[in-house]
Amino acid sequence: LINFTRNLIVLKTPLLFPKEHIIIEVLENIEPDPSVMAALREFKRQGFRIALDDFVYDKKFNDMISLCTLIKFDIIATPLDTLGPIIADIKTRHAITLLAEKVETHEEFEQAKSMGFGLFQGYFFARPEIVSKKDISPSQMTKLNLINAAGQKELNLTAIETLIKRDL
Repeated sequence: LINFTRNLIVLKTPLLFPKEHIIIEVLENIEPDPSVMAALREFKRQGFRIALDDFVYDKKFNDMISLCTLIKFDIIATPLDTLGPIIADIKTRHAITLLAEKVETHEEFEQAKSMGFGLFQGYFFARPEIVSKKDISPSQMTKLNLINAAGQKELNLTAIETLIKRDL
């Protein structure tokens, strides 16, 4: 999931990415104006998946919803108790996966699951951890670059040769 601003959507920046590896995430402050909708239709036509982030329902978003494969609801900003009719309406009209963000308790998880949510994020599942990092040696970096170069659809033998010469 990659967040894109309105400007990046209108400029069709997501088309620079491989559609198989990303989901275009439309931020909550983006209105469904004609320029945005035209870009989203183009993304959908080309096979991109589209998600709405921190979604708060309003009928003005109906056309945008029809282009989406995923809707993310922040269940702290929009409590589950208020979402029942909205979720039911969306699920009857669209084949969309629903994601509940900020799930903090087992009860919230069970309630969201029973309402039709299929994906979940939040502290209930895992708390953030501080991960200590080790520096990557130049040799390890060369190996990673070599693996990346060798994994391309079209091999660039000159680039592979350069990587090998760097660290025999």
